Amino acid sequence: LIDDHQFILDGISRIMEPYEDIQIIGQSIDPVAAIDFLSNTDELPDIVICDLTMPAITGNEVLAQVRSQQPNQKFIILTMHDDRENVVAIADAGAEGYVLKSSDPKVFTEAIRRVNDGGTYYSSEVIHHLFTAVKKEKEVFNELKAFTDREIEILKLVLKEKTSHEIADELFISKQTVDTHRKNILHKSNEHSLIGLVKFGLRNGLLEIQD
Repeated sequence: LIDDHQFILDGISRIMEPYEDIQIIGQSIDPVAAIDFLSNTDELPDIVICDLTMPAITGNEVLAQVRSQQPNQKFIILTMHDDRENVVAIADAGAEGYVLKSSDPKVFTEAIRRVNDGGTYYSSEVIHHLFTAVKKEKEVFNELKAFTDREIEILKLVLKEKTSHEIADELFISKQTVDTHRKNILHKSNEHSLIGLVKFGLRNGLLEIQD
């Protein structure tokens, strides 16, 4: 956990106490020190939960600096902001999750479990913000020609926030096969994060938004 307010860290710790499958292994009120530790440790946490707005550095900058050394580190950004500008910035940074500080404790646990299982967590409000941003792009996209039918099928399931395990069960294939397809999808879409695929799906008409 990374947040510049100790009472936020203490509050999250208390919220997580009843859940035996979730263990907080460290916390820091100094994001710069946290970056140094995470960038050099051989014992990474499964997930880093990081505040977005801090005096010294933003959560997105923490993510970028840690990922430069630890490219596989998963992040959930914690924030009180749900405006479009912040949502798009978090998505562009490549965070796997976006959770509001006002959220119910069940939201925290759902986000942690889903991200840990290889998925993403973003609310319908987040998707609406991304959809609005993508609609402003004037270029006509046709980026699916290089995709196989199976890759498009799996991409659609990823966009429904299905984890690799869930996709494997639904398509009667192995999780390893799903993970291989997901890597190919990221490469062909030129995206570097799962939430980046949401924007890709919106551009190419694979994800519908209800007004």
